[in-house]
Amino acid sequence: MSPKTRRRPRKQPRNNGIVLEPTKLTLAQTGFAHEYATNGNNATTAYQAAYPGTKQNSASTSGWRLLRNVKVAALVEQLTTERWARLAMRGDEALGRLALDARADIRRLFNAKNEVLPVLEWPTDVAQSVRSLKAGPFGMSITMNDSFAARRYLAEQSGASKHPLTAAAGELARLLTRDFPEGE
Repeated sequence: MSPKTRRRPRKQPRNNGIVLEPTKLTLAQTGFAHEYATNGNNATTAYQAAYPGTKQNSASTSGWRLLRNVKVAALVEQLTTERWARLAMRGDEALGRLALDARADIRRLFNAKNEVLPVLEWPTDVAQSVRSLKAGPFGMSITMNDSFAARRYLAEQSGASKHPLTAAAGELARLLTRDFPEGE
């Protein structure tokens, strides 16, 4: 009789906890994907957030490796796509922001003594139209977004800038540059 050989159970990979069903990712892998998609694509930081206590070099290598996991990469892609869809500016919002730039009144940034208000006290609609703020030798220098350009663009989009003479001149130019057959 031959002695029975004992079979060792296969060593199961560490999965750091719960396995999530839809993508079969661990909780830590899912946490890594979420952190990576929201932190500006820093794999090291995302890995350290998902696996606390990991050293910088190890997190860098492991984060890179985890991004090569097809399921993790698919989740990162899905989360990034969803995030960009939420953050995308629609046409109405863009036109609304242009309208705010066109109507922004810098006088609302000053108090009754002609002093610039603290930035946190600025009205939101005017504050969003400020391009830059610099301290200079004579006080604050505030640069606003170009309200004339905003008004011009809004007029073009609404059709208000189309003057009848401009349209007629364009039509005349089109007719003059058209090729006429012989004898016409």
